[in-house]
Amino acid sequence: MASNSCKQWTKGTYLVSTDRSALQPLAINQAFASDDIVWTKTMDIKILQAMIDNSICFGLYDNTSESSTQIGFARLITDRVSFVYLTDVYVLPAYQKQGLGRWMIVCIREYLEEWETLKRIMFINIGKGDWYRECFRDFKGVGVRPWDENVNGASTKVWTNGMKKEDGAQIPDMNEPKMKRFSQHEGHEGAVSNNTGNHEAS
Repeated sequence: MASNSCKQWTKGTYLVSTDRSALQPLAINQAFASDDIVWTKTMDIKILQAMIDNSICFGLYDNTSESSTQIGFARLITDRVSFVYLTDVYVLPAYQKQGLGRWMIVCIREYLEEWETLKRIMFINIGKGDWYRECFRDFKGVGVRPWDENVNGASTKVWTNGMKKEDGAQIPDMNEPKMKRFSQHEGHEGAVSNNTGNHEAS
């Protein structure tokens, strides 16, 4: 089960923390407004705060200056017992290619390893590379499979915009302007990890 105590990890001058009070909602909203983040958009600050309050959040901070600067974020939507949905993971472009995103995921994995009752993880996989899968490949003994493979004789389908994948639903074109993408597409593919396998849309 989820612990109520705050956790933190350090790497040089960088910090990952689950302390919700340290989060900087304005910085998160500014990042969400950027075209570098393709799966969400800026929102009313009260809505963003409610989202934070109802999630287990991980802030990534640069502590090189006197005041800590939030440079990354991730959150878990969870029942705090058996299921988590990992979403809204980002590292600001200026801090990428230093392994900070992978490190934050490793911190999240370490946090989740304490959950003896955890059975399933779901996460979105949009963009380049398979490092999400690599980070969770051997997590609690689960495997990695495409989302729409048959699992235990049952076919799992990807849903986008309320339609099944085979009904013609499309992933947003990431070359389109952000507002155009969100006016045409409201959903995207996801991934699931559970005790029988990790099913991921590619």
